Amino acid sequence: MAGVKRPFEEHRIVGDKRSMLYHDLAAETEGCRIDEIVAAEAIALFGPDHASEARNRGYSPCPHCNSKLE
Repeated sequence: MAGVKRPFEEHRIVGDKRSMLYHDLAAETEGCRIDEIVAAEAIALFGPDHASEARNRGYSPCPHCNSKLE
């Protein structure tokens, strides 16, 4: 899903600062609405780039792209 320029192509896990959900870009679906998050400048990146780091920072898994992983 690539409607707008994504400045985080080297990352797999990204967060939405508004909803406090993290997304796995390797399993992204239309329901993730990543381009809307980018447009709102609400992207959070994690280092290290792992779901465990997103959880450590208080983010919950997106039900669309993380449903099979959690």
